[in-house]
Amino acid sequence: MPAALLLLLASVDAPLHLNCVGRKVGTWANPTLKGRGAVNDEQVEILLFSGNDRIRMPKALLPPIHGGTKGWFRLDKVKVEGGLVRASVKLNFASRQSILIDRDKGTIAIGKDGRDLSGKCQIVDRAKS
Repeated sequence: MPAALLLLLASVDAPLHLNCVGRKVGTWANPTLKGRGAVNDEQVEILLFSGNDRIRMPKALLPPIHGGTKGWFRLDKVKVEGGLVRASVKLNFASRQSILIDRDKGTIAIGKDGRDLSGKCQIVDRAKS
């Protein structure tokens, strides 16, 4: 079954564990780097609707000084709007990234200002792990 359909079928009320892989262009030293330089596959893990909404951010998206615990950050302002899940994550005192998960397409988009990642998500089936 396609990942997008699995995301769509997942109940909004049920806890959701996602594993996403996406591409990031640019670096913190040069966030406007577009079309040249390194393009990296990065992995993101997300836990939603369990009372402890959080995200494991890839190192490439983290500023040099950041918070979090073992790569995990609390998600704030989680809102479900139809097939979209919107949230934000505070990385440090000055940096907050936006998160957009499209449950219809099975995609994720993180960030702004050239320090972004976009990719595809799959539901992690804890019964199989």
